[in-house]
Amino acid sequence: AKVPGASVRVVDFLKASNKVELFAKILANRRFAEKAVKRADVIYIPRFSYPVIPVAKKLGKKVIVHLHDYQPVSYTSVILSSEVERPMSDLKRTFMLEYASKPLPVALASTLATPLTKLIRRWVGIADRIICVSQRQEKIILELAPEYKGRTTVIYNPPPEIPAIEKNLSEKPTLLYVGGDNYVKGFHILLQALRILSGQEFKDFELFMAGNYRNHSLKILNSLKSRYDVSIKILGRISHAEVLKLHSGAWALVLPSIVEETMSYAAVEAALSGTLPVSSQVGALPEILSDTPAEAFLFRISCPNCLAEEIIKVSSMCREDIVLIGNEMRRAMSKKFDRDAIKKKLVKVFEK
Repeated sequence: AKVPGASVRVVDFLKASNKVELFAKILANRRFAEKAVKRADVIYIPRFSYPVIPVAKKLGKKVIVHLHDYQPVSYTSVILSSEVERPMSDLKRTFMLEYASKPLPVALASTLATPLTKLIRRWVGIADRIICVSQRQEKIILELAPEYKGRTTVIYNPPPEIPAIEKNLSEKPTLLYVGGDNYVKGFHILLQALRILSGQEFKDFELFMAGNYRNHSLKILNSLKSRYDVSIKILGRISHAEVLKLHSGAWALVLPSIVEETMSYAAVEAALSGTLPVSSQVGALPEILSDTPAEAFLFRISCPNCLAEEIIKVSSMCREDIVLIGNEMRRAMSKKFDRDAIKKKLVKVFEK
């Protein structure tokens, strides 16, 4: 980054493919970390460099931790929506989520590393200020780590920078899904909803699917396409610029997530692009989509029938109404996620 009046230094040992490797590198370079910390007035940790916190506190420095997930209370960084009623141990959650997408040896290795969560929780607990990105995230963090009470504050993330997108809606209702075959993004819920719609012989929509899809998932999708004649276009992993292009013709973005989203960039980006987010009622999504037209399209978590109903509702609307809703979404979200207001709140945390 090039910032007027500021110099930015990048250090190699803070680059790592996972947090275990990162923590080991920080501890191995502790002397260098101490020298850097000594020169600082405030230590700001926006991601995973938690071992720096005790070094900074030992040297009498102020520390701000910016949480974008649930790292201090969950090794996988996520909390499942089902845990609201049925709490789950970190060990069980880690194995279940890792085994859903990775080979057994990798899942077991990750599960064995879960004691790190307790260490992260302790490190974050000695920070001076903890920034959460939604009220929902703050509530869950404080329920699971009540010792953080009095040090948390909520500041929405600045909205993504989106170029002006001219909506040119397709004649046929077009839906967009960007979660790949990720279990936590509700891929299995979407598959069940598509089967329900096929059984009802409702096919008056086109679905574009972006993200990573394993061979097994591709076989299921291709079977759906050939067996039920459902209009699905599997795009695979595409660039962010290509996703933005898709928003120009998309009627709605489908978000069947099953985790406590701290703040969904996909939903915010869709809304600012004039695309209607059709989302499960999970995490911060009801919070960030409140007082917008998307509020009427929130559906019950892990409910394929509910998602199918919302797809029918959107597909049955006329293009003119979708355009009006999109314009209203843009206005409402631009007001809620005002970049200057968010910047002032962040600066104030450092000033204090």
